[in-house]
Amino acid sequence: MSLSIHPLSPTLGVELRGLDPRRPDDAGIAAFRRAFDEKHFVLVRGHELSEDESVGLAERIGRISDAGANMKGGKRFTLISNVHPEGRLPDGELLFHADHMFLPHPLKAISLYAMAVPAQGGETRFLDMAAAYEALPESTRRRLEGLQALHVYDYSANTANKPPSRDAIAPTATTAVHPVVLTHPATGKKILFVCRLFTVSIVGMPRAESDELLGQLFDHIERRPDDYEHKWQVGDFIVWDNRILQHARNDFPSTEKRAMRRVPIADERAA
Repeated sequence: MSLSIHPLSPTLGVELRGLDPRRPDDAGIAAFRRAFDEKHFVLVRGHELSEDESVGLAERIGRISDAGANMKGGKRFTLISNVHPEGRLPDGELLFHADHMFLPHPLKAISLYAMAVPAQGGETRFLDMAAAYEALPESTRRRLEGLQALHVYDYSANTANKPPSRDAIAPTATTAVHPVVLTHPATGKKILFVCRLFTVSIVGMPRAESDELLGQLFDHIERRPDDYEHKWQVGDFIVWDNRILQHARNDFPSTEKRAMRRVPIADERAA
């Protein structure tokens, strides 16, 4: 079967058909990487993949990240699941965010492989944060120049659908500071890099002004229509650029089974 590329939305994402993810040839690997670089999201559908096969396909994009407590000890993936005892984020809504915003080097990419999906709900939604930046008023874009934001993950306070309280951040919380506007290392696009789930303040700005500005940015992000919503099928493998896309998850009944194999891909600049 010959390779073919099918757009998933008017703005981002493609389904790559004709690729055998278990034994990809050179042409398939090149098409897979090119689709990721150009469209930031790739879907390969309808294959039963072993742990080695799904991890191997993700590794075509980059090195597996070992950042975070869940990836220690040589682990190659984690489970996002309410089926497996070791599963994380078992159910419920998940607010828009980019993974590892609270670490010095956010992830380059993330892959998910679907092993069980709910009959209703549980879709994964995506927003293009370069487009979100471009949609800001020119006066706001000028205001953001040179600003940096503090991002926090507090294991005692963060939940999937509730941001941390600025007044209740534990001393052991994981924090990082990043520019409010990042430049994508490959495309040069400017990216709005804040989210309600992790971002707590603008560095050096009075609290009232910081809260007001972040509130405006969060509202701007959340008012935007989704660039793409993925409705899962068993056997779906997706990988997306975590630097330019934020993702969220719709709620689903806790009685429904959901299990995803997640492989995090490290930023090339991370040690």
